[in-house]
Amino acid sequence: MAAAHIPVRSIANIWTAPVQNVKTIRPNSSLQLATRIYPLSATNQQFTWVHSGVGSISPSGLFTSDATTGAAFIYAVSVENSKIRTNLYVIKVIVPLESFTISATRTDIYRTFTKPTVSFLTINPTPPNATMNYATFVSSNPNIAWVNARSGLVMAKQILGTAAITATITDPLTGVHKQTVQIRNLLK
Repeated sequence: MAAAHIPVRSIANIWTAPVQNVKTIRPNSSLQLATRIYPLSATNQQFTWVHSGVGSISPSGLFTSDATTGAAFIYAVSVENSKIRTNLYVIKVIVPLESFTISATRTDIYRTFTKPTVSFLTINPTPPNATMNYATFVSSNPNIAWVNARSGLVMAKQILGTAAITATITDPLTGVHKQTVQIRNLLK
């Protein structure tokens, strides 16, 4: 009796789940990654996870972050053919922002005939080690107090009065945070 010939079907593609290529998590947490092999009838469906950066990944695809912030770069690769791999998967490990306050070098500014005074706004995050994106600053009335959107430098303008300067920070885990400080432009 002749042996039956069983055709070998190779893996054509591997997908990961979740399908987003970038995820953000907190330190000391985990995220389960999964793959889908195509075709489903592939003879050798074995793959390995390749990882660099913070944290670790188990053979079952469980990524675990430690107390370190940073990024992990992960992909799955076919054992049968190392050219077949998933897209790069990036996991950012951050300390989320809970809240913040704004401090100003001065809340009263003025304009003389020769030059305006300035104030510098500083963001004070809670917790102090929060992994923050930059703040965006906006003045409620740039004719009274102009603010640089990125640096928080506030400058007195021609019109006297009070302007509200609002700082906005978007945290990928805790959402949008806003704080406002009042700046007065006085006659000097």
